[in-house]
Amino acid sequence: MKNILIFLLLKSLSVIFTAKPIKNKGRNYLMKVNLSLKAFFAILAIGVLSFRTAAQDMQPPPPIDNASMKMLMGSWKSEPYEMMGSKWTDVAVHSMKHNGQYMFIEITGSNDKNLTFSGTVIMTSDKDGNLTGWGFDDWGGVWNYTGKSNSNKVTITGKGAMGTELREIEINGNTAVHKITWTMNGQDGKDMTNTMTITYNKQ
Repeated sequence: MKNILIFLLLKSLSVIFTAKPIKNKGRNYLMKVNLSLKAFFAILAIGVLSFRTAAQDMQPPPPIDNASMKMLMGSWKSEPYEMMGSKWTDVAVHSMKHNGQYMFIEITGSNDKNLTFSGTVIMTSDKDGNLTGWGFDDWGGVWNYTGKSNSNKVTITGKGAMGTELREIEINGNTAVHKITWTMNGQDGKDMTNTMTITYNKQ
C-alpha cells in the first residue's frame, strides 16, 4: 500500500511539472494541471490517513509475565558472606522497566575493609522462561547471561572477561538462596574456582 501511494504521488507530480502548454490549447492544459493537482492532494490525504491509522495500530508488546521475576521484585539484602578473605554484604534492588520488558537489578555492596562495589544487571525472558541478560560493573566489566526460570527457581550462567559464573537461585517467600560457582581466569593461565552460598532477605 505504501509503495503504491508513493508511485501515484510521483506520477501526479510528474504530470504537473512536465506538462507543457500546447498552442491554442491553453484551456486544455490548465484543466489537465487542475485535475492532476486534485489527484495529487487526494492521494496525499489518503496516504496521511493510512499512515496515521497504521501508527495507531502499532502497540508495544504486553509486559513480560514471568513468575520468577515477579517473586524477585523489590529490595533484597544479603546476609554477610566470605569472599577473597573479607566479609561482604550487598543489596540488590529489582524492578521492571521499559514497559515491563526488562528486569533491572541494581547491586551495591561493601566489605569489612571499607571497599565498595556496584553493578547493574539487565534481564529479559521469553514466554518459556528462557533468560537473556547483560551485566555491567564499576570495574568496567561486561557480562553476558543466559539462563532458565521456572516458578521459584532460576539458573543463570554468566560469561565475562574475568571468568564465568553459575548461579542457582531458589526463592521461598521473603528469602532467596543463591548457590554460586565462580571460575576466575588466572593470570598464570590457571583458573581458580570458588563456590559460595549467599542468603538474601527481602526488605
